[in-house]
Amino acid sequence: MRLIKSLSLYLMLIPVLLSGQIKIEGTLVDSLTQEPIPFANVWLKGTSNGTLTNDLGRFAINVDTTLSDSLEFSLIGYNSKIHNVHLVPKLRPFWIELSSKSFELNAVIITPISAKEYIRRAIKSIEKNYDIDGRKDRYYYREVIKENGQFNRFTEAVLDLYQPSLNPTINDTAIIRVKGGRVLDNTKYIQFMRNYVKKKVAKENKKRVKKGEETKEFKDATEYVSFSNPYLFIDSNFTTKAPGFLDSIHFDKYEYRIEYGYQSKGQDMLCISFNQKKKVYDNLHSGYIYMVDSSYAIEGIDYGWSEKGKKQLIPVWAKAALWVYRLQIDNPNLVAKIRFIESNGKWNLDHYFINLSGRLTKKYFFDNDESSQFEINQSFVFIEPLNELNPQDSLLKRKVPLHKQIKTSNKNLDWNKYRKLKPENLK
Repeated sequence: MRLIKSLSLYLMLIPVLLSGQIKIEGTLVDSLTQEPIPFANVWLKGTSNGTLTNDLGRFAINVDTTLSDSLEFSLIGYNSKIHNVHLVPKLRPFWIELSSKSFELNAVIITPISAKEYIRRAIKSIEKNYDIDGRKDRYYYREVIKENGQFNRFTEAVLDLYQPSLNPTINDTAIIRVKGGRVLDNTKYIQFMRNYVKKKVAKENKKRVKKGEETKEFKDATEYVSFSNPYLFIDSNFTTKAPGFLDSIHFDKYEYRIEYGYQSKGQDMLCISFNQKKKVYDNLHSGYIYMVDSSYAIEGIDYGWSEKGKKQLIPVWAKAALWVYRLQIDNPNLVAKIRFIESNGKWNLDHYFINLSGRLTKKYFFDNDESSQFEINQSFVFIEPLNELNPQDSLLKRKVPLHKQIKTSNKNLDWNKYRKLKPENLK
């Protein structure tokens, strides 16, 4: 009897053992602070199967143990870690800790070349290091909007992009077509100024009734809180329009400093910090550039508004306009991360993340002020190269938020195939 039971159990396990498929979910955190590490790489070692942690440090990946039994976790500035998939805990949350690197510059990196000279050579080498002849690629886009820490809107789409060459003709411009997308709204919509707008619509409807006109239905107050669309990432790609710190004319208005050297994929790398001294044509920025020491190719950029830049973010004329509408913006903040990937000796955009946050306050004369803290996370992640763009797909408009351009999702779209970032808990 015992033999029969053992044999039955063995037969039940055969499909599992043969399939080798395991779904692993977990959270990546800093070993010192225990804070989540967003947008880190999670790979099945020795394969091309990988994903990225979301803005909360969470990840989910389907692992084929017949190909490899190890997951590798990595991010610039941290020591990589490899974990055996068979040792993932089953009955408790799976946490992985990464420790910060302690960097020392070696004799190879300490050279007479200054940090500013490295940047000058990187700018001069852009045409050599990057694919500037025009490309057609597919990207995954995700946008999460929160108000006072609560999920408000989740938008995702698969986008087909035509990127023109670095020296395009007059009529040659970037084109984005929507292969498929969807929008998940919180049933309460945006709360900021909701009551104000509702009263305004009701008042206007009374006038329409008197005139015999059709009344309008109040939906939400989103018209007062506008956001960007995926063209932001295309226009910010430095092979299209270089930011000030990588612009051949304006880069000398920044201060640069070599912070440390490190190894990445067998290459000597440099981390160079930058801080904007004078305002150019954009906001004052500061951040870090990660560069290949030998070729001056830029692998990654982390940047945001400098402290001085935050103070000068809203010009005087804009403050005056906001005062007229009794609107106030406090504690604006920007965190942006750009990463490039090398293929056949050329570097191309791999992913681009932006986090924007700030508090909007509406000032009233004879009523309580209304205030909300907003946060928006935008992600733009490379999926695959394309031969052509399908002209049947919807053409994305530049000046209209994406959620207003997506009506219904493509029912044949396999999100599991294209989604590079897993949705966070939207409840």
